[in-house]
Amino acid sequence: MKAPALMALLLAAAGLLHVAVTLPARSAAQAAWSEHRTLWAQQKATRQQLAGTERREMRLRKAVALASTAGPAGGQLAWLRVAVLDSLSQVPVSGVKLEVRAAASPLSASVHVTAQGAWDNLLRLAARVTDPPAALVLDHVRLSSGSSGLQIDLDAVRLAGRS
Repeated sequence: MKAPALMALLLAAAGLLHVAVTLPARSAAQAAWSEHRTLWAQQKATRQQLAGTERREMRLRKAVALASTAGPAGGQLAWLRVAVLDSLSQVPVSGVKLEVRAAASPLSASVHVTAQGAWDNLLRLAARVTDPPAALVLDHVRLSSGSSGLQIDLDAVRLAGRS
């Protein structure tokens, strides 16, 4: 073979190698880099969300600790509110609205809770508020379906003299 023909053959082989190997590898590397950037951004957002959740949990734990040291005698409604919030924090529900009021004897307080969530979580919520430390007695429980899912509307009371 003559040198010009050999050079042309080698040049064609190099072009074919470039098209068959280098270009697909470059596009795969660019796709992997793009995916890496996306996952990194998601990780950063998730870490920020987790940090916010951890701060909220820490504030709630501090409030529960402060309220539990005061006990029912020192601000019974505030203590009961925190005890109910602690019970509710252990159930994955959303849209929680809580109202705690003083009640006439033989009751010490009445509690109204509204929340949204899955069927089993709403039933677990109703059971949790009857456990200590809140130890409420259920008065009225209504489950309904709304535009944003299943909702519970719960009225409960706390008997006077219960600690």
